[in-house]
Parts: sequence; structure tokens; C-alpha cells
Amino acid sequence: MSNGSLTVTMKNELQKYGLSEFEDGDVRVLKFEKGQYLCREGFPMEYLLFMISGKAKAFMNVSNGKSLLLAFYAKSGILGDIELMTDGMCTTNVQALTEVTCMGIPIKHCGERLRSNVTFMNFVGTHLARKLDRCARNGAINILLPLETRLCSYILMTSEDGLFNENLTEVAELLGTSYRHLLRTFDSLRKDGILEKAARGYFIKDGIELQIRAQDFYSV
Repeated sequence: MSNGSLTVTMKNELQKYGLSEFEDGDVRVLKFEKGQYLCREGFPMEYLLFMISGKAKAFMNVSNGKSLLLAFYAKSGILGDIELMTDGMCTTNVQALTEVTCMGIPIKHCGERLRSNVTFMNFVGTHLARKLDRCARNGAINILLPLETRLCSYILMTSEDGLFNENLTEVAELLGTSYRHLLRTFDSLRKDGILEKAARGYFIKDGIELQIRAQDFYSV
């Protein structure tokens, strides 16, 4: 993770949230490399994060040691709003899928100022309500929709330059399926001309059909 300085666009973004009172000294620009964690389950949330660019996935660990995909963040989103309101530890993991840029406000030093800002609190309330609705929908997706639909969405969100090369064992775990069933689904997409097997993974041959089958699931 590295730091940077605020741009005019970022300052305008803060103004949109009613946070124009926060100066450069209060807000940091944080850059996360691919694979780095923006937050980790069971650890304190150091910053309230406003995502500016990049993609990340949110997932949680369960008691049997496995993980389950919850949602994707793409170019925007707020992380740490729950922890800001509860003074609790992170309840989920969020990991960068690409380089991610965020504005970060330290919760420990600025938490009270944030919670006393009525404009921002109104925004947080609306955002949390939408997040709750989306989490409920994503939970239903994980249980009720076929693997192909969920896999297509996952491929769209995690591929780079048309290439999907994630660890398939981890993908199977995140999507709540067996490795064998995952391979069968990949093979079906290959036979339908949507994917093409490559040495490093799978190339997307028909992005339009992939998007149709994905139905834009898992987004925040």
C-alpha cells in the first residue's frame, strides 16, 4: 500500500459526501496492488475508504475454513461504513483484483467528526440500506442460481485484457461448488464458443454472450 496526494476530482468527490471540511491532512490517497487486502476479517478497520478506481472482491471465511464470495467492487464504493458505526472489527475480507486507488480517512482520529456530520450520516444510512439489500440478493444468488451464471459474472469481474487466470481451486471454494463441477462448467462455456482454453487460463472469445449469461450479478 502506498500514499499519494488529493486531486481536484477527489476533493469534489468529498464535497459530494458532505466532507469538504476534511483537508489534505485528514484524507490520504491509498493505492493497493493486485492481491493486497483493503481490509481483513477480524482486524481493525484503520481507514474509512472511498474507492476511486480499480476492482476488488469481498468474501468471508466460515468455520470450516472455506471462503464464500459476497460481492465485487468496481471503481466505486465505500468500505468501513459498518465499522465506523459499530467501532468493531472488519467482518469481511476485501482483496484487490487490480490496482485499487482509494481515499482514506483515519477512523480512529476522525470517527467522531464523521459521525457528527449529518449530511454524511444521511448518506451512510442510504448506502448501508442499499448494501443490505444487495447482500440479501447476492445471498439468494449463491443459493438459487446455477453455477454457470455465477461463474460468468466472476470471470467478467476478474479477467484482465480478456484473459481469466485465477486459481480454480480457490474459485470453486468462493463460488461454493466442487472443483469437478467447476471444470465441467468451464468446458461447457468453451464448447459454446464463449471461452477458449489457453496455457495460462481462459481467453474470452464472446464477451457479449458472457455478459448476457452473467446478468451483472455480485456487484455492489
